[in-house]
Amino acid sequence: MVWRPLESKNSPEERRNFLASELLRVEADWVIISHPKHIFYLTGFPSNLNAWYSLMKGPRSTSFMTLRSDGRCALLLGRSELENPFTGERTDALRGLGDVTEYEDYSLKGEMVTYGDRLAAEMKRWLGGLDRHRFRKVAIEEWHLAEVYRDALHTVHPDARVVGITVLLGRIRRQESPSWMSTGR
Repeated sequence: MVWRPLESKNSPEERRNFLASELLRVEADWVIISHPKHIFYLTGFPSNLNAWYSLMKGPRSTSFMTLRSDGRCALLLGRSELENPFTGERTDALRGLGDVTEYEDYSLKGEMVTYGDRLAAEMKRWLGGLDRHRFRKVAIEEWHLAEVYRDALHTVHPDARVVGITVLLGRIRRQESPSWMSTGR
């Protein structure tokens, strides 16, 4: 692979479009993003970055984003990230980002912590609703996506070939502003 300098991407939409073009280049149909900082970088939505969410949910994947090679985006987010627990008011920060699926991640009347096995079941339902025929080759953040979520992917799409995207994300980060570099892994 020949190294080429990257132009700075100034908006989440530009970053998603660039990543989608890179998926085409490596012949991947989808990428699954699990790191909250990368979800923010690609959408502008602070998934699990708020100190309250981190304290409440713990330092683990609680949200996921898929990006297709044609630039379409889908998100799986906990309900607590989408609405104010006191007023019930919903955020409009996700407008225009694509399909948003929510799950019950926190409830004083139910579970206060969403464990991996339950979130993996939610992920299976979510992935099952996405274009099944297009999951031939899927890029993932191999250093970050826990085995339970990889298993969920392979349960729903057993023939999908999984490839890592960490090197590409690192390359993009190195070309970006210091603020992005300071928030990376």
